[in-house]
Amino acid sequence: MDTDDELLARYRGGDDAAFAALYERHKRAVFGYLARLLGERARAEDVHQETWLQVVKLADRYRPGGTFKTWLFTLARSRCIDRLRRDRVRSVEVSIDLDSVEGAATESATADPNRPVGAYSGIAAAVGPEELRQREQTAALLRKVLARLPAAQREVFLLRDEADLSLVEVAAVLGVDYEAVRSRYRYALARLRAELADTDMLEE
Repeated sequence: MDTDDELLARYRGGDDAAFAALYERHKRAVFGYLARLLGERARAEDVHQETWLQVVKLADRYRPGGTFKTWLFTLARSRCIDRLRRDRVRSVEVSIDLDSVEGAATESATADPNRPVGAYSGIAAAVGPEELRQREQTAALLRKVLARLPAAQREVFLLRDEADLSLVEVAAVLGVDYEAVRSRYRYALARLRAELADTDMLEE
């Protein structure tokens, strides 16, 4: 199987099928991240399209060194921030924490509302599938709990467990120190587990 870098190199050489392969490989993770960060499917669809247009526009500027996924999610996050800023200007009702530019409310996120908690690897490690209730109920509850996380912790969690980036890659996307990312992720997991336990999602 071709690597991401190989596919992008082929696309830059005129192979449109290589771009299609890249898109198919990463579209679900990118859209899921955007949907939960933006909190609305329609906005996520717009930003998802903008992100891939940026990949096309900037393909010649990409230089192997990190990973394609890091570059891709950096583009996605940048487009997301731009959208949140535009929305804040358009409406005083937009409830976004743009001072930290680290995240957004996710209660109404609809990337895949029926996904179980087990879709998030960090939580899945603590929550066995036999302990989960019905998928729709647990997915909705997780979105509510996730929305209560501090913005910085929420975005680290989404990049790690929704986008499936390593913590090193998350640090590169956010432009922050690895230790800070690891700390945010640890606190996010601890808080999520505690809140889910309080709602009886976890067995005592």
